[in-house]
Amino acid sequence: MVRSRQFRIIGGRVIAVMSALVGLGACSTDSPTSTPPRIARESAVSAAVAKSTAGTSADTTVFFPVGTRIPYGQPTTRVPAPYNSATDGPLLQNDLAYKNLALKNPNLYKFFPRAIPDRRPWGMTQPAAARSGPSPWALPFLTPDHTTDGWWLYQNTAAWYGIQSTQDVRTDFTLPYYSIDTLVQLYSPTMNAPGGGCIEVAIAHTGWSTRTDHNLVFADWCNHHSGAGYGVPSVFYDLKDSAFTANYVAIYNGEPTITVNIVTPSTGSTNGQTWYATLYNYQLGGWVTFYTSGGYTQSPYGTYGWTMFEDYNLMSNATCPTIPTIRSQIILMYDPSTGGGDFFNYLTSDIARMNGTNFNDCLYNSYYNFHSPAPSPALVPSWSVSNP
Repeated sequence: MVRSRQFRIIGGRVIAVMSALVGLGACSTDSPTSTPPRIARESAVSAAVAKSTAGTSADTTVFFPVGTRIPYGQPTTRVPAPYNSATDGPLLQNDLAYKNLALKNPNLYKFFPRAIPDRRPWGMTQPAAARSGPSPWALPFLTPDHTTDGWWLYQNTAAWYGIQSTQDVRTDFTLPYYSIDTLVQLYSPTMNAPGGGCIEVAIAHTGWSTRTDHNLVFADWCNHHSGAGYGVPSVFYDLKDSAFTANYVAIYNGEPTITVNIVTPSTGSTNGQTWYATLYNYQLGGWVTFYTSGGYTQSPYGTYGWTMFEDYNLMSNATCPTIPTIRSQIILMYDPSTGGGDFFNYLTSDIARMNGTNFNDCLYNSYYNFHSPAPSPALVPSWSVSNP
């Protein structure tokens, strides 16, 4: 039996309590699974709804309890509460695994800039034993065609074992196309948990010659998948697919959003454990596992986590494309102790702002503005990137 934590939100603080976790395997997989009978899924959610009324004490001004269903297209003023195995029942299976675009195009990852060896993050091609961690105040791999802004996440004051955020899903803009070797791409938002998180989850926007793709992607930092290197996206979901949006997208603070969770249920050191990337299904009212991986991180950043805006080849034509405001809101790090913990806190030593070399890039020439916290009505903790 694997152990996990249950949560209470008390006065804006996260209290973690140990509980038993059932229904989770310890294998690594991104392969499709057969669609479970809907009646079985409905029964699991009904049980979660019944249990959630018995013990979840999430702050109702911010969170709604797991089990809550939001009709598609109806705005919500709250976001899903963190997963609590004791009250929410087992995680649900992903019945959209067959929608993974890599099943139809196994070579899709090869076109992503991260798959090009000389553009990978610094040290990614080195053996793990030869790597050293980066400065917490700089991104050593930054180049004029690859820049970022956001926050590093650490485990300096607590062994945080997960991260959660509600992220804007913007599919209403286009990116330019210059060549197949210089694809313009934004990962925004993108995040990974501190403590050796195996799974990076990102919303990837990619400019092609005839279209702009907007995908939810999963990159594995602990295992190779589908021939991709560490940290190269290998699982892709179309954010315009009606089956996906109808179940996983909700209007929050005026924009379509998804709520994402990356967590390990294991106790002790988080590096080397099994990690789960889940999304909240608003029609079923439960957390659904989209990706699972385990092992020790091979990230060139060591065990650091992050929440950030990242771009590739954005100024290949010396111009900055117009983008809408993109936000990551209600950023929450999970606390392992019963003695307290915080939301992502700007004042602790567990975060550090990324401020790489000042290239003549859209982020650094003030064409785009990075705000953290994001302007109102976004709730702290948050960040946003926007045109001035």
